[in-house]
Amino acid sequence: MWFEIFECGTQFRWRLRTTDGRSVAESVESYPNKTDCLADIDLIQATDADTPVRIVRWAEASGPSRSELHQAPRVGSHLHGGSM
Repeated sequence: MWFEIFECGTQFRWRLRTTDGRSVAESVESYPNKTDCLADIDLIQATDADTPVRIVRWAEASGPSRSELHQAPRVGSHLHGGSM
């Protein structure tokens, strides 16, 4: 897999692609410069197989302040290994 950085107007965004070119993740915000974009990519690259996965359930019509976080059981690493 690899990250790509692309311009979106006058700002920058990132995308994570698989070896076959599919986009599997994309930044949710734009960054005013390439350095800030790269800093977030560094944060993602610093995660490892022990980084927890959380399932977020949003209460119907309530918004983020009323969400419930539930720790997902560890079922293996989905970011490491495999065919990606």
